[in-house]
Amino acid sequence: MRGIVFVLLLLPFAALRGQEAAPDSVAPSQQTGRYLLKACTASALTPAGRVRRQYCAGFLTGVEETLRVVAPAEAGFCAPESVTIRQLVTAFTRHATARPEAIDQPAAVIATQALRESFPCPGMHRE
Repeated sequence: MRGIVFVLLLLPFAALRGQEAAPDSVAPSQQTGRYLLKACTASALTPAGRVRRQYCAGFLTGVEETLRVVAPAEAGFCAPESVTIRQLVTAFTRHATARPEAIDQPAAVIATQALRESFPCPGMHRE
């Protein structure tokens, strides 16, 4: 499990390639769930908000792809191939807002928990 979290912490760098730096120039490995939630819920009506939302989508897509590649059943994640970015963002925002006591944990940890909860493998219990 520790190896998966390490890989997840590195993935957001791929989301930055070809785009502006993360909002407020926070290193992806130092982001908290609070930080990512702010990016995911930013206004789409402003240029800065759109950049934040794109960053959120890239971050969550990176987490999803990692879980899909690294033994999905072992990771407790079994999303359909047709899962959308909107579904990933909804899963994260729902999970993060429902657990304010955990919002300052690393964003990759919270994202992993959210995706496992929203897309559990058959026969696995939801947290």
